[in-house]
Amino acid sequence: MTKEDIMWIAIRLFGLYFLVLAVAAVPSVVGFGYGIYHLDQLQGTPGTENLVNSFTVMLKASLAEGVSAAAQFLVFSLFSYYFLRKGKGLHAAIMS
Repeated sequence: MTKEDIMWIAIRLFGLYFLVLAVAAVPSVVGFGYGIYHLDQLQGTPGTENLVNSFTVMLKASLAEGVSAAAQFLVFSLFSYYFLRKGKGLHAAIMS
């Protein structure tokens, strides 16, 4: 096995690592959507006028975590795709 082959294996292993991270971010993204859906239902419920400040705080916290989870999923997916399917530019840079 040559040094070139070892570098290709290392690049592919990084791709698998980022794929695992992307898959691990999926439940957070799904939970974000589920939480926003239920917070939206709470807002329209009669008798919750006193909870407006609590609702606003919960909504902002949920949005912050949801956007973070979605960004992680997107970035990890893109890195995973590049390392697993492309990677020729990185391989050329490493080998030079």
